[in-house]
Amino acid sequence: ISYTDSNVIQSKYNISYELINYNNYRIVEKLRSKQYVNDFKQMLKLGDIGVYAKINNKIVGYGWVKKKDSKDYFFKIDEFYLCRFYVHNDFRGFNIYPNIINWLMTYINDNYCSSKFYIAVEAENNSSTRGVEKIGFNYIKTLNFYRLLKITLNKYTLS
Repeated sequence: ISYTDSNVIQSKYNISYELINYNNYRIVEKLRSKQYVNDFKQMLKLGDIGVYAKINNKIVGYGWVKKKDSKDYFFKIDEFYLCRFYVHNDFRGFNIYPNIINWLMTYINDNYCSSKFYIAVEAENNSSTRGVEKIGFNYIKTLNFYRLLKITLNKYTLS
C-alpha cells in the first residue's frame, strides 16, 4: 500500500510519543514479551526508527519505520517502509494505530524530507487495512510471502 496525502485522524485519547532508543527499548517487554527486546535492539542497530505511543504516560503501542538503506526489508523499495505496529487490546478501535503512522510519517518528513512511504498489511487484517486507508494509503498489489525456518521466500519489489 502506498501513501498519498495524510488525513488527520482524531482519537478520543490524547496520545504522546517517545522515540525508541537504547535507553528505553527494553520497555517493550512490559507491553508484549521478552522476545521483542532483542528485536527492538536489532532494529535500532540497523538504524530503524521506532516510537512508543503513550496515553497518560503509559505505553499502549508502538510502530517502526525502516529507512531506505535498512538491511531488513521483506522487499526492496526506494523510500521508507512502515512496519511492526502494535496497539494493546484495551486501546484498539480508538484510532491509535493510524495516529502512530501519522506521527512517524511527520517525523520522517521533518527530519529526512521524504513524503513517500510504503506499508504492508496482511490481507485478512481488515482492521489494519481500514486504519491505513483512513490516512490516505492506496492499494498497490497483493504480495505472497512464504516463511520457512525464519527465511522469507518469494521476495517482491513494490513499484
